[in-house]
Amino acid sequence: MFEVYDAKGKKVCICDEANGMVTALYKGRLFSAGLSVGNNVMIDHGGAVTRITRDTPTSFKIERSLHGDTQAGVKTK
Repeated sequence: MFEVYDAKGKKVCICDEANGMVTALYKGRLFSAGLSVGNNVMIDHGGAVTRITRDTPTSFKIERSLHGDTQAGVKTK
């Protein structure tokens, strides 16, 4: 498992490579999504948008944007 931070440096969720789960706490509510390969979830916190895509069975692709800039990275197991 690993933590994901947005373009502003705020933690937005936790991803689990073993089962594809993405878990976030937003406005006091717990949000969980099980992603299949190729599926994604987008989290927007005050203009900082983070898109998490499950690109393989054991890794996620993380894309961050802030005011039109994009920073991309891949976290693998």
